[in-house]
Amino acid sequence: MKTNIIRFGESPPSVPLDRHRRPLHDLCISVMDRCNFRCPYCMPEEKFHKGFKFLRRPERLSFDEIIRVAQVFRRLGEKIEMYYIGG
Repeated sequence: MKTNIIRFGESPPSVPLDRHRRPLHDLCISVMDRCNFRCPYCMPEEKFHKGFKFLRRPERLSFDEIIRVAQVFRRLGEKIEMYYIGG
């Protein structure tokens, strides 16, 4: 995984960047890894077929962990918008 490197004498970017150096402005947190709406853009049937193995409960973030992730991202920039979705 690439990380952003700030060289001596450079100031940090005003907007956080992802590993492709694109500005982060949206964070979408899914509360569940499965959804009962089955929208084709986020859960295409060719990938999420009937035999697809979803994450087990211990592998998913707890609500406390989701809140922690949101708090960390909020500190990165006040212009980051957060969306919470779930099944």
